[in-house]
Amino acid sequence: MENRRSIDTRCRVLRVFSLLAAAAVMIAFLTTAGGIFVKGIPEFTSGLFSYIYTERNFSLFPSLIGTFYMTAGVLLIATPLGGITGLWLSGFSLEDRTYRIISTLIDCLNGMPSILYGLYGFLFFVVFMGIGYSLLSGILVLIILILPMIIRISEKAFRSVFCMYRETGEALGISRVSMLRHVVMPQAFPDITAGIILSAARISGSAAALLYTSGTVAQIPGSLMDSGRTLAVHVYLLSSEDTEGGSVYAAMVILVLITGILNELAFYIIGRRKHE
Repeated sequence: MENRRSIDTRCRVLRVFSLLAAAAVMIAFLTTAGGIFVKGIPEFTSGLFSYIYTERNFSLFPSLIGTFYMTAGVLLIATPLGGITGLWLSGFSLEDRTYRIISTLIDCLNGMPSILYGLYGFLFFVVFMGIGYSLLSGILVLIILILPMIIRISEKAFRSVFCMYRETGEALGISRVSMLRHVVMPQAFPDITAGIILSAARISGSAAALLYTSGTVAQIPGSLMDSGRTLAVHVYLLSSEDTEGGSVYAAMVILVLITGILNELAFYIIGRRKHE
């Protein structure tokens, strides 16, 4: 009886601490986001979305286009590579020493700071390969950065489906290819889609890795070899410069909206998938 009361007391204490921690996080978020919106929304002008960036308008339109190019290029290559690797790790590989080594390496890459990816990209892609500060260098280094995340999400999605349907499919004599095509892919597709959207949000908010690879030129890249900046880099540069006005807060508003919408969309897909 005393043990039960002790457990109930600990549970209540943990619940209170959890609520306090959640409230502290929400207050900090609302305070920060509210300050950004209050200072940023009045700075929205027509010049802020001009096609050409100048020192007078601080246009963020080239950065928006650069962010779109960067995100599209990274996901176009990282999604199939990460999906295929996650599929192999989930059901077509044995959990032997090779699997454990690969899994450990993926986890290590997933936990590395983005600044280290930027330094590696600078030394290898910009200097050694001679690509220079360009959109291509930024895409290549972000592929390396985002690939472990897509692999883990894909592996988890495929593994959950394999656990449910593998034995049933084998008992019915269904081949692995047929089961993958007609059962596994449709079931895992929503979770993988949510993971890709979360990856897009992370790409949109990445700045440190791109400062050393894609450059900081405020122009719309005309090709993969042209330098350009994303919205996150644009915010960093404006905040580090002595600029007049609140154009940096206006850029922050757009960045917060983009990452917030992408995250909410991913969570909506995951929540809808759980209720089906």
